Amino acid sequence: MARSKAEWVLRFKHDTAQYVVGLQKELQLAAELVSSAISVALSQSELDNLRELYRLAHTIKGSAAMVDQLEIARLAQQLEQIAGESYRAKTPLSTSQCEAAQLLIAQIQSGLEAIG
Repeated sequence: MARSKAEWVLRFKHDTAQYVVGLQKELQLAAELVSSAISVALSQSELDNLRELYRLAHTIKGSAAMVDQLEIARLAQQLEQIAGESYRAKTPLSTSQCEAAQLLIAQIQSGLEAIG
């Protein structure tokens, strides 16, 4: 039996709320490594953290687009870009990137709360 659009949106809201918890955890770990003036080589564990931050943002972006939550998809795309840039460069997030990521996660969470 096919699910209705409303059922898909509710499933998206439920799943994405869990992803947001993961984003918050991964960002907290990434924030502990905020880049300073000194260049720091990231360990494999730290790279894995950035990759997970990217993966969660990517998942939210795609899921949001599938259920027409385009503002959440746009916010997740911005977060995906921040995490992806650091991951590809193998550098810690900067202070401004961490602050931007925190704001984006908060906006994603607010968007989820606004879903009926």
